[in-house]
Amino acid sequence: MLRYWSSLRYSFGLTRLLIFRRRPAPRGSASFGAWDSILSGIAYLAVAVNAALLCFTSTRLPYVLGVDTEGGKLALLLLLEHGFLALKLLLDAAVPDVSM
Repeated sequence: MLRYWSSLRYSFGLTRLLIFRRRPAPRGSASFGAWDSILSGIAYLAVAVNAALLCFTSTRLPYVLGVDTEGGKLALLLLLEHGFLALKLLLDAAVPDVSM
């Protein structure tokens, strides 16, 4: 009897969870809201970090470009970072924000 009561209570709990507590219908939105600026900031930070990783951990790139001093590596970092940022901004302008 106790087992029957327990399974009945469990079954009613699942029914209540699955039938009476449904997920709300999704609503459309015009933009990401606050997430848009957060993701944009993360993208700019990623460009800077990837350029720094490329400059300071690559053993072949400074050798090929003839940069052997720390000041030269810093100049290479600024050059690569600005180049990657220009490429990112160019791609942002070329790709539309609205899906078709």
